[in-house]
Amino acid sequence: MASLQDDRGKRPRRSLFKKDVRRTSGMDTAREVDETIDRMVSQIGDRTPEYSRKAKGIFKETHKRLKEIDDKSEEYSQRMFRSKPLDTLMEGILRYKKTVFALTVVASLLLVYFGVLGPGWITEKYINGEDVKMHLQQKIRGDFEAYLPGGSDAETVLDEVKVDWSTDLATIFIETNNKFDPTDETNITDYNVLKEISDIEEQLNSNKLDKGREDGIIYCFSISTLIKTLHNMTNSVEAALLKEIGIDNSSVPDTFTGSYTIPEDQRMIDEFFMRITPEQISSLVADINGDGIYDSALLLMGLSKAVDQDELIANINKIIDPYFVDPGIRPGSKETSGEWMERYNAGEVHCRMTLTGPTPLAKMISNRTMTEMGTVLPWAMLMVGASLLIFHRTWKIWIITLVPVVFSLMIAFGLMGLVLPVLTPQVVLVAPILIALGVAYGLYIANRYAEETSIKDNDKRIRYALRTTGSAIFLSAMTTAFGFGAMLTVNMPTMQVLGFGLASGIIACYVTTILMTPSLILWLNYKKVSKDESGKGDARSKKIGEFPMKHPRKILIGGILLALFSISLSPVTELPFIGVEAGGFGLVQSNMDYISMSPADEPVVQKMNEQSETFGSGQIEMMILRGVSARDDNSDGKDDVTTDSMKDINKLNELNNLVISINGDPTNINDTGIENVNAICIVDIMKMVQIPDFRNSTYYKEILDMLGRAGDVPVEFVDSWLEENLIGKSFWTAMQTAPEVDLIAEILLDESIEEFLMNIFYNSMGQELRGMLVNDDYSKTIVYMTMPNMDIVDTERTVNGVDAAIDKHFQMSVKDQDNSASPTAGFGKVLVTINDVIVENANQSTLTALVMVFILLFLVFKSWRISLITLLPVIMVVFWQYFAIWGVGAGGTLIWGDANIFSGDLNLFSALIGSIIIGIGVDFSIHITERVREKNFALEGALHAAQTSGWSFIESTVTMIMGLTAVFLVNIPSIREFILLIIILLAFSAYGAIFMLTAAYRLYLPRYNRMRSLKKKT
Repeated sequence: MASLQDDRGKRPRRSLFKKDVRRTSGMDTAREVDETIDRMVSQIGDRTPEYSRKAKGIFKETHKRLKEIDDKSEEYSQRMFRSKPLDTLMEGILRYKKTVFALTVVASLLLVYFGVLGPGWITEKYINGEDVKMHLQQKIRGDFEAYLPGGSDAETVLDEVKVDWSTDLATIFIETNNKFDPTDETNITDYNVLKEISDIEEQLNSNKLDKGREDGIIYCFSISTLIKTLHNMTNSVEAALLKEIGIDNSSVPDTFTGSYTIPEDQRMIDEFFMRITPEQISSLVADINGDGIYDSALLLMGLSKAVDQDELIANINKIIDPYFVDPGIRPGSKETSGEWMERYNAGEVHCRMTLTGPTPLAKMISNRTMTEMGTVLPWAMLMVGASLLIFHRTWKIWIITLVPVVFSLMIAFGLMGLVLPVLTPQVVLVAPILIALGVAYGLYIANRYAEETSIKDNDKRIRYALRTTGSAIFLSAMTTAFGFGAMLTVNMPTMQVLGFGLASGIIACYVTTILMTPSLILWLNYKKVSKDESGKGDARSKKIGEFPMKHPRKILIGGILLALFSISLSPVTELPFIGVEAGGFGLVQSNMDYISMSPADEPVVQKMNEQSETFGSGQIEMMILRGVSARDDNSDGKDDVTTDSMKDINKLNELNNLVISINGDPTNINDTGIENVNAICIVDIMKMVQIPDFRNSTYYKEILDMLGRAGDVPVEFVDSWLEENLIGKSFWTAMQTAPEVDLIAEILLDESIEEFLMNIFYNSMGQELRGMLVNDDYSKTIVYMTMPNMDIVDTERTVNGVDAAIDKHFQMSVKDQDNSASPTAGFGKVLVTINDVIVENANQSTLTALVMVFILLFLVFKSWRISLITLLPVIMVVFWQYFAIWGVGAGGTLIWGDANIFSGDLNLFSALIGSIIIGIGVDFSIHITERVREKNFALEGALHAAQTSGWSFIESTVTMIMGLTAVFLVNIPSIREFILLIIILLAFSAYGAIFMLTAAYRLYLPRYNRMRSLKKKT
C-alpha cells in the first residue's frame, strides 16, 4: 500500500473508468467497482461547495446583466437608428453617389412605365398613333358604386339588378329654344322636335333585340318612346291578338296606319300625349320658364357593360354633337351657342341636347381626375418652390428637396397602378399631400446640415445630419405611414385607395430622400442663405421656445377647453370596437353629397342639377318585385302557369298598390304619397296603352264569319261585348273590369280574359320597352323611382319611407328569393349607406391610426409615457377637427351667405381628415421628442427642441400649405373644403408640437427624471 502512495501519503489520481490490466479476477473486478463508486461520491462531495459558489456567481452575474439591460433600455433605443447599419448604408450611398442616384431614377421610371403608362402605351400612342388611355387612368372609377362598402345590402341588390337590367344609366337633357326665348313657341311635343329625339334614339339603339351587346344601349325611354309605342300599338295589338287566337298572321297586311314612328299628324301626337298620366308627364317633360309650353325633356338610356363604355359615351356625344351647346366654362372649352343658333335658324336642328346622368358623370370624373392632376402637380411644385426660395434664398434648395419628391411620386403612382385593382377620384389628393410632406423631409436634413457649421468636413457633416435627423425622419415616416395605413382597415374603397397611396408614397418619400438628398447636398455644396443677418432670427427662435416654458399650464388648459368645445359640435355616433354611442350636439353632421364631389364647371354636372330641380330625378332608385317564372308546359306557345309571375293580375295589383302608396292615390286629393319620390313600373304602361278598334280588320271579320257559320257563338254578342268591355279602354282598366264570359273564354280563347289581354299586351309591346321593365321569363319586374338631389337627411327619410312601403306590401328581402321584394337600391340608397358608416369608419380609422402610431412609438422610445406625451398634440388636433369643420362652414356662410361653397359637414373627403392629420401631425411631434432625447430628456432639452425646431416647423408648415393651395385650382367644392381643413389642421399640428408638446415636457420631465434617478438608485 505504501508503494502505491506518493510522498505526501496520498493515493495518486487515476481515471475513474480506466481499466487495470492486473485485476482479472471477479473479486478484484467487484472491489474495483466499489472503489470507483466511492471515489465518484467522494469527488462530488468534495466539489459541492465549489459548484454552489459558481451557481451563486452565475445567478448574481445574470441578475446584474438583466438590471443593466433594463436600466440601459432607453440608451439602446436611442442607438437603434444610429447603429452601424445606417453608417454602412450612408457610406455606400456617399461612396457610390452616381450609381445609387442612377438606380433610383431607373427604378422610378420603370414603375411609371408599367404602373402609370402601361406596357405598350408608348408604342400604341406614338408609333401606332392610337388614342389610348394611360393604365392608371383606366383604373379610375367615378361611379357611385365604387364608394359602397363591400357586402352592403345596396351592393347585393344592385348585383341582382345587373343580371336582368342595367345599373349604368345615362340621360340626354333636351331643351327647345322656348326655354331661352319665350317668344319662340317651339314645344317639346312638336313633330319636328319629337322626330329629332326619335332619330337620336334609333341611331343609339339601332338593334333593339341585342340587349346592348352590339350598340351598347339596352333601352331608350322618353316622351318620344311612349308616343312611338302608343302609335305602334294599333298594328302590334292586332298581330298579337291574331297570334293569341291561333291564326297565322305572317301575311297580315298593314291595314292600320300605326307603326313604331312619330306620327306626322300633330293631332294624333297630341291625342297620344293626353293618354300619359299627369304623374308620368312630370318626369318626362317640363315647362321650365312657366309660359305653358313644354320646353324641356329627358331621354333615359340603360347602358350595357358588354361594350367599352368610354367609347360608348364618346359615340353618344358624337351623335348629339349637332344639338349640343357648350357653355364654354370648362378648361379648354369654348362657347358654341352662336353656332347652334345658326343651325337652328337654318332649320337643321330644333332642340338642344346635353349628355348627363350617373354614368357619364362617372366617366367625366375619371377623365377630369387625370386633367386635374396634370394641373395640380406643376402648380404645387411652383408654390413649394416659391416658399423654399423665400425662406432659403437659393435655387439649390429646389433641387435638393423637389427632385426626391418627383421620383417618390413616380414610385407611389406606379405602385398604385400595379397593385390596386380600382382607383377612386380621391387619388388626386395623393400628389399635393406627398409633395408637402416629402419636401419637409428634405428640408429637415438640409436645415440640420446647414446648422452644423462647426463641422468643416462636408462628408462628416452630412453623416452627422443623417445620424441625428435621419432617425427622426425614419420614425416620422414610419408613424406617418402607419397613420395613413389605418385607412386600409376601413371597408370603404375611397379610404383604402387614399390610405394605400399615401402610406406607400410616404415610404417612397423617405427612401428617395435618404438615397438622393445627401448626394444632392454634397454635389451642390449647399449653404443656407438667411436674409436675417442681424440676429433677429435667433431672438425669434428664442421667444418661440421660451413661451411654452413660461406658460405651460395655460397652454395645456386652453387646448383641452378647445377640445371639449370641438367635441360638443360632433355628431353622435357609435364608437368603434366598444359599441358605445358618444358625441356632441351634432352641429357637424355627416352629409354625403355626390354632386359636390364633381367639377361644377362641367355641363354634365350642371344638367344633373337642373334635372334634379326640374324633373325631380337627380337620383334614380330601383327595386325588384320577385315572383316565379311563367311556364308553357305543353309547348303550344301559351303559358299554362302564370300564378305569381308578372303575368298574374293579382301580382300586378299588389304592385299597383305599392306604386299608389309611393306616388299617392290620384282619386284621393289628400293622398300625396311619399314626398320627393315618383315611381314608374309596368302597370303604368298598361294604364297608358289603349286597346285600339281593330274591328275593321279583314281578319277580324273573317273570324266573325267563321264563328257565325259554326253557330257556337252569337256574332252580335261578340262584337258588342268587345265594344263595351275592351275597345278604347286601357289594358289595365280592361283587365280590372272585364266580366268573365265562359263562352268566349272556353270556345274562342281557351284561356281567361285576363290572361288573353295580358298576353296581347306583352306581345304587342316592343321588346326594348318590355325588357326595360320585365325580365325574359316574367319572374321579376323592376320599379324605377326618381328623386331630386337632396341633402342626406331628406334623402334618407325618403329612402326609408319607400322601404317601409315595400315592407308593408311585400315580404322584403335582400336575398333573391321567390315571392319577395328587394329594398331600394340606387343613387340615393348608396349615399345613405355610405353616410350611415362614414362617421363610424372615420372614427375607426382615426382610432386605429392612433393605436398603431402609439405602438410604434413605444417600440422605439421604450416608454409608454414618452410615447403618449409625443401623441398628445396629435390627439388634441384630432379632437379639434370638428371645430375646424364647423368653423369653415360658419365662416363661409358669414362671408358668402347663401353662395357659400363650404358645407361645414362631414363628407367622403372630410371624413378622411382624422387619419390624414395623424399621419401629418405626428411628424412634428417626433422631431420635438427626438431633440429632447438628444439632451437625455433634460429639462433644457425641451427648451432646446422648441428653439431649434420651432422656426423650422414654421418654415415647413408654410411650405406645405403653399403646396396644398394648388388644389384650390380643382373646381370641386368638397375637395376645396377638404384642403382648407387640412391647411387649418396642419397649422394646428405645428402649434401643438411647438407649444403644447413643449409645455407638456416642461411639466413632465422633472418628474420623469426623478423617477429615473430613483430607479437607478434602487
